Amino acid sequence: MNIMQAFAQRPIAFYPAFSKIAGSLAAGVLLSQLFYWYGAVKYCKFYKTDDEIMQETTLTAAELKSAKALLKTSGFIKITREGLPCKTFYDFDIEKLEQALIDFSQTSLVKSAKLDRRNSPNSFGEINQTALVKSAKHYTENTTENTKTAAAPKNGATARAQAKPKKPRQRDPIFDAIAECSFGIPIGAEVANDTGARIGKVKREVLTTFPALTAEQLRAAYGWHTNTENLTAPCDPAKVVTMVGVYQSKHPSRSGSAPTFTPRPDCKQCGGTGLVLPALGAYEDGDPRANTPIQCPVCVKAARASEAQREAVGP
Repeated sequence: MNIMQAFAQRPIAFYPAFSKIAGSLAAGVLLSQLFYWYGAVKYCKFYKTDDEIMQETTLTAAELKSAKALLKTSGFIKITREGLPCKTFYDFDIEKLEQALIDFSQTSLVKSAKLDRRNSPNSFGEINQTALVKSAKHYTENTTENTKTAAAPKNGATARAQAKPKKPRQRDPIFDAIAECSFGIPIGAEVANDTGARIGKVKREVLTTFPALTAEQLRAAYGWHTNTENLTAPCDPAKVVTMVGVYQSKHPSRSGSAPTFTPRPDCKQCGGTGLVLPALGAYEDGDPRANTPIQCPVCVKAARASEAQREAVGP
């Protein structure tokens, strides 16, 4: 087989919209390839090895790991490890995927971007791509037309009066730290609405458990997690909370005053011990740190709430 014959082989079907709803280019490439295989197996759960995916998409191991972490929090695809030996399985929630695409388009993509599950794959097992291609074209045309309409002055008004400058988002150090470290979004860069909502959810969970946490301490936890522990920065709220908790337990002097609390005897999370294991999936299978107890976030949250109430009431 010569080089031109090799290039003539089946290409990867890549949907740009998938990168938008998945959170990164690598996650969009992975989602597109998984979506292809989902159609090839007649819309059933399937398994693929990381080596197979890297060979098919040319994603590096680090890019694949980061992309899988983003997709796990998306809600429209389930990634599980099952069986002995363990295999990684993928399964789509088509309704949630459709809704994510509809939310992304925001306007007339509702009718044209509906994924038609009744369309059968062709001889190569590829899903009918007509709906998505037409949707992307329609979305581009609508966006261009809307931009022209918005730019045109009405009733003799000047274009300057019509085009109101977008108010810049107020800087939030905690938000910026999560955006940069978990989602790879540089400080000052524009954040898509769906990605911003996911970052906001992580921020709420972290500050609920660690209300006194500073951006510097959060970045230090990220740095320790990725550089010292050689792990991928998590995107899931529970895993970020676990990361901060483990970091603070190992570096109390760098985390301000070490948090002290009295465990709740009726706590269903820890059974009154004040200690729990890290969130499931925070570490790879077989990693001894997965069995290292951390402070129970439920007890910590309750203790801080009681402390805040006492301070409000006063002596």
